[in-house]
Amino acid sequence: MRHSFEVRRHSLKGDNMSHRVVTTTNITDKKIATMALNKKGWAFVDEGTSLRITSGPMDRATINLKTGEVVGDSDFHGYSRGTGNSSLEALNQEYAVQKIRATVRKQGGTIQSQKTVGEQVILMAHMA
Repeated sequence: MRHSFEVRRHSLKGDNMSHRVVTTTNITDKKIATMALNKKGWAFVDEGTSLRITSGPMDRATINLKTGEVVGDSDFHGYSRGTGNSSLEALNQEYAVQKIRATVRKQGGTIQSQKTVGEQVILMAHMA
């Protein structure tokens, strides 16, 4: 992922700053992205070529499905629920899992099991 930062607003309370963050990802398939967002339990609005997330730790972030760019507040790069993964990394991981699941189904196979070891997700597939 590639990151770029731009100051969006400054809090009058001192050192606190919020940043607009643009991250380039591989999230470009709408069907797979919506499956990943649904699996995470994050609500979103389909805006045609983009998805605007409206709940969860990436609330107010937008995914541009043409470029793969995710634009949102710097807060979604923070660690989510003590897992060690940022919210965006967690979404990227779920997107990859859903993409693999869809590819296996398309090729006539089935996912037999899924387990997480550390921060890695391992899928066992049976191909017909």
